[in-house]
Amino acid sequence: MPWDDFRNEYSRLKAGLLRDPEAPEFRLDVAQRIMRPRTLSNMASDGSLAELQARLLAGEEPQRGKPRAPSTVQSYMRAVIAALNWAHKPIEF
Repeated sequence: MPWDDFRNEYSRLKAGLLRDPEAPEFRLDVAQRIMRPRTLSNMASDGSLAELQARLLAGEEPQRGKPRAPSTVQSYMRAVIAALNWAHKPIEF
């Protein structure tokens, strides 16, 4: 699935149900700018997730080289992994 299609569906179907939908959307935006995935599988691989974590810790986007706290990076990774898990599950109504 193209990444842009995934983001549109996630925003439309899932993020609107969250208590604070802007927080995970912001974190996904940052992850998207760092990794520039073309497909969902580009972001979902173990290697991509490890690279994302390392680059977040190093302070990429929008920190401009200032390292992030491990707890902050953990919150970014939780948001990304939750979105990827949502994509893996069938839609329930």
